[in-house]
Amino acid sequence: MSITQRSQANWICKRSAWRVTAGADTILHLTRGRTEADGFLKVTGRDVEEQELALRFENGHWSLLGTAKEYAISKERREILEVIKQLGGSATPKQIAEALGKTRSNVNKLLLKLAGMDM
Repeated sequence: MSITQRSQANWICKRSAWRVTAGADTILHLTRGRTEADGFLKVTGRDVEEQELALRFENGHWSLLGTAKEYAISKERREILEVIKQLGGSATPKQIAEALGKTRSNVNKLLLKLAGMDM
């Protein structure tokens, strides 16, 4: 394992309660909140593409939701849609930003992305 690969793998080892005493070809690290159905799987290794995936645990099995980045983006967009529904079906960017605790410019960017989607 090269120094670069070793440093890339450290983000997993640092977050774990246990330590790896030997080199591993591949490391999978699954995390999720105690009562959450959604979690994240971080993958790193010598012969695999480094990635972070979003997963959901339902009915005794895990299903892939997409990459963690796609999931996070989708989650932000879903939050905006939920706030708009809560505010009666229409809202200004300022109202949405205040309800979500986000900046108005961030909400504006997300609204533009939502407007470009087929919904």
